[in-house]
Amino acid sequence: MEYLSYIHFFCFIANVFLTILILARGGKVRATIFGALLFACLALWSGPLVFVHSIHSSRETATFFLNLGSLGGIPVCPIFVAFSLAFCGMSRVLRSKWFLALCIVPTSVLLFMQWRYQAIQVLAGPPMQPFGWPTELTPHSVWVPVNILYSDISCLFAFALIIRYSFTARDAVKRHQARVISWFGIAAFAAAFFLNLLFAIPGGTFPFVMDAAFLVFAIGIAYAMTRYRLFELTPSSAAHKIIETMSDALLIITNDGIISTANPAALKIFESNETDLVGKSVLNFLADNRLVHGWTGSTESFTDVETFISRPGKKQKPLMFSRSTLFDDAGVKQGMVCIFRDISLRKQAEQEKRELETQLHQAQKMEAVGQLAGGIAHDFNNMLSPIIGYTGMLVEKFGAIDPLIERFGHKILDASKSLADLTAKILAYARKGNYEMAVLDVRDIVGDVVSLVERMFDPTIRISVRHLSGRSTVLGDRTQLQNMLLNLALNARDAMPGGGSLTFETTSFVFSEKETKPHSYFVAPGEYLKISVIDTGTGMDESVRAKLFEPFFTTKAKGKGTGLGLASVYGTVKSHCGHIEVNSTPGMGSVFQIVLPISQAAQPVKNARSTGVCKGYGNILVVDDEDLVREMAAEALSNMGYTVNTCRDGQEAIDYFRTHSDRTDLVLLDLIMPKIGGRECFEGLLKINPRIRVVVVSGYSLDNEAKAILASGALGFLQKPFELAALSQTVSTALGTTLPA
Repeated sequence: MEYLSYIHFFCFIANVFLTILILARGGKVRATIFGALLFACLALWSGPLVFVHSIHSSRETATFFLNLGSLGGIPVCPIFVAFSLAFCGMSRVLRSKWFLALCIVPTSVLLFMQWRYQAIQVLAGPPMQPFGWPTELTPHSVWVPVNILYSDISCLFAFALIIRYSFTARDAVKRHQARVISWFGIAAFAAAFFLNLLFAIPGGTFPFVMDAAFLVFAIGIAYAMTRYRLFELTPSSAAHKIIETMSDALLIITNDGIISTANPAALKIFESNETDLVGKSVLNFLADNRLVHGWTGSTESFTDVETFISRPGKKQKPLMFSRSTLFDDAGVKQGMVCIFRDISLRKQAEQEKRELETQLHQAQKMEAVGQLAGGIAHDFNNMLSPIIGYTGMLVEKFGAIDPLIERFGHKILDASKSLADLTAKILAYARKGNYEMAVLDVRDIVGDVVSLVERMFDPTIRISVRHLSGRSTVLGDRTQLQNMLLNLALNARDAMPGGGSLTFETTSFVFSEKETKPHSYFVAPGEYLKISVIDTGTGMDESVRAKLFEPFFTTKAKGKGTGLGLASVYGTVKSHCGHIEVNSTPGMGSVFQIVLPISQAAQPVKNARSTGVCKGYGNILVVDDEDLVREMAAEALSNMGYTVNTCRDGQEAIDYFRTHSDRTDLVLLDLIMPKIGGRECFEGLLKINPRIRVVVVSGYSLDNEAKAILASGALGFLQKPFELAALSQTVSTALGTTLPA
């Protein structure tokens, strides 16, 4: 049968060509590599068979080449299985130890037995077919059915994988490839079956041409792996790729609401695997059944409707839902295409935006109320100044003569001072309070407040202090910070009429750039001190907490509170570049947390001020737009021994000073005036006489504008309402001409 040699030679050349072709065009994927290895084994199998069936080969030569061909023929089937697994995307099975053992161990045993039997039989007669395939001179070998069984099981398993994949693959290109391989394989093995029947002549020899059948199968694999790669450019394949890679979940749902197809994004969004999702009712996953109600009859489409996933034991996930109806060519409804977009991040961003807007609106409201309150307090202070001044002069001049004048005068002064304290709280809320900033240790301030409230509070209230680790120095005003903590303590006491516990706690921490994002409206990165005032009182509901820091808001009975305690706390915190938060639940107590930036500077030494009314001499110009304040100051200074002139606004003061600068030793300059304000007036006075002595007076406390004037050369600041002693001390200090009282 010399023609068999030519068939094997053709198969050898064809398999070598296919190996080169698939390596060149198939791409560097695992299936291509195993396909090339499969063709190489087929070539190694077919090449030696040329010499096995040649009439010119001796018995020894034929036996040698038969054994050599077994190196390619026996591993063909396990390599075909490996190719099928790689082609179907079952890489995990391909890498398993069990699969490697099932491929390597039987193949090695069969190769060993092939070579062993042929070595025994090489001297016994003509060369045997593989594993002693029966000839008229050779008995049947048990390894023949073993080889056939192993090969058939391997091939059937590989074919089953490919045929199944031709129906289940999501990729249209892969389905085309699998079908081509399946049809070529069926054709090849059908041809091999009929060849076996045709040439299996009883009593004769069997011409081995299985490599020709495998060549047909190899051509189909090479065709599928090279030709069908071009399908990736088709519109249907492109659409399939889009569905596979899209970030939105896509479900195809039947008329009865059963999920028939789900893309990878759907598995991720619904937190399910394909088995748990496909084949199940969509109503099992969506909380709003109205969106999917009436699958059998409704053809209505939705676009961008919000819903959410609701599954037992899992957090609800918000979704944006759209659906459209699928119709066939006859217009009959086939099902629904539904797209779901996970909008969790968007919802979170919207919630954060709403919170920031709420904070902004609250801050704007508090700022507006603060401006109003500050203006009212300024006017109050202007009116209180003549009341306190004239009353003080009345008591000083006639108190010794008439006891009633002295007693009533002091009553008026006491009431005026109480009202001045009230306006001071309003100014603190408006962040226009009088702050003498210094580096302070908050632990010392807490200690001062605790010492005070321990004497004031009922013994049923237990007071404790916890100082945790970290620095506790801040840049602030000692009096304002003490009042802040005292107001919080008093508020806590009133919330515990039956007793309880009050705790002061301090701790430091660092806000990093990442940690400040939830607090970006009010907190910058850096080191902070947190002061917590914790009580076990009655607590507050949300409606009370929303208005807690507004001035004149109080939950106390009429006449029991002004509603300015927490408002001044808020102003003090803001003036110290800090933030305050309140956590409270009715019946569960309250926690006030104040966050202040920590100062790294050294603590300065404070100078004590003298007290008492000082006499003096010199020419003083009083500039104020309020008639009563201007006249009272002039009268008081005259009584102290000074020569006084007055002006009602800044322009009048500049005009007066231009002609009387040599006879003016000091100017008392109001900060807020019509026409020309205090700062502009001060600059005008400096142009006339750069060495002029000026004391700034204002119904507001020491603010930025007053500080700017002081930085430019003003000698002092006096806040309205002022007592006669404060007025005399400030003037005498500026002039340096103090006389005995």
